Amino acid sequence: DKNHRTKFIIKMVTNEKASGRLLQILQLTGDTNLLPDLSYEHMYKNHVLALKRYFRLEGSFGYLRNMEEAEFYFRFQKSGNCFLQAPSVMVSYLLQKRAETNKDLSNFSPLDVSRFVRNTFSDGQLRKYVVKDGGGNSADVLTTVGRRVSGDSGNFRVIVRDSEEIRNSAHPFLLQTYLEQYGPGLVAGFQVSKYFQRAAKLNKKGNKIGIVRFDGVNDKGKFIPLMQEGGAEVDEQDKKSIMSIISNHSNPSVKLFEANNIPALQETLREEVSERESNGDEMHAMVLLGGRSDEENPKKTYLLFQNWWPGMPLVEISDDYYNASGRSLVFVPTKGLAHFDSLNHDSFYARNNSLMAECNKMDRAESWERFVPEDEFLILERFRSA
Repeated sequence: DKNHRTKFIIKMVTNEKASGRLLQILQLTGDTNLLPDLSYEHMYKNHVLALKRYFRLEGSFGYLRNMEEAEFYFRFQKSGNCFLQAPSVMVSYLLQKRAETNKDLSNFSPLDVSRFVRNTFSDGQLRKYVVKDGGGNSADVLTTVGRRVSGDSGNFRVIVRDSEEIRNSAHPFLLQTYLEQYGPGLVAGFQVSKYFQRAAKLNKKGNKIGIVRFDGVNDKGKFIPLMQEGGAEVDEQDKKSIMSIISNHSNPSVKLFEANNIPALQETLREEVSERESNGDEMHAMVLLGGRSDEENPKKTYLLFQNWWPGMPLVEISDDYYNASGRSLVFVPTKGLAHFDSLNHDSFYARNNSLMAECNKMDRAESWERFVPEDEFLILERFRSA
């Protein structure tokens, strides 16, 4: 009601961190493109080369029938917004999956996270995000987007598979079959150990071509270089292909939406699961790109995830490690996937076609001071006084 909203607004403008965070949100014009920086361009090339080489490994599989046709988008965070990054990028890969049957699709840009927060969060979500500095549920965000693009506020459903089903012999979870049928998956509520966090330093500058692998429960992780097995000619072709993609995205833009098409983020789709903390560990959201079977042990499967940390954007996790750390994998059913076509011709959400971007102004409030110019502190002070 009105009194409740008034108290909420007062709390936002009188609390220093909350008001700083609110000011950030009000100023957002879109996620920041990183590729003008040559060091990030080099990083992008290395990460895409790693993915190309990974999906040529024996026993590997991905969300597309031909992973050579995949177009990868990287989004980075410092802290706190993985529950938005994951579904944002997953939308791009869902559209690519859909393009296997609908050749008219050509725009695979992810959602713009900054504008998603500014223009789609409900009162409750803003209160949690701005005042309480709280996270959210990536599966709920994905479901909200699906319901919006389908025009169906109640019947759009996602497929949720618990982590135990990956290794349950009675009801085997066929990872490759799901990826081939439904496309990329969303991992929600992944439990991040201190070793997982520390592994983010293994390729901090992104100058190495490879992945970080966690093999077995409690593994500390190690960087695995991926070598080009096709020779110098294949390597040169890969680099030309990547440069062509970069050239096609040389003028990144944000496709805006119409004000009357702004939906509110759903908050009660399922039991609330905050991807912030659980039992002292961080909870995390990533996107499942593919995996591979172990040549030495065919019963063992590895899962390849895209992450949002600059030093560890590509993570390969053994099924037993995931079974101990994961909570659930979320897929969009084929019927629901068809509705995502409308993103290409209707203005539902802002989308950002930068190949590599960050939205660090959406990080946790404890670091907001780094992003607010000095003269705007005076604005905040006058705002609070009023």
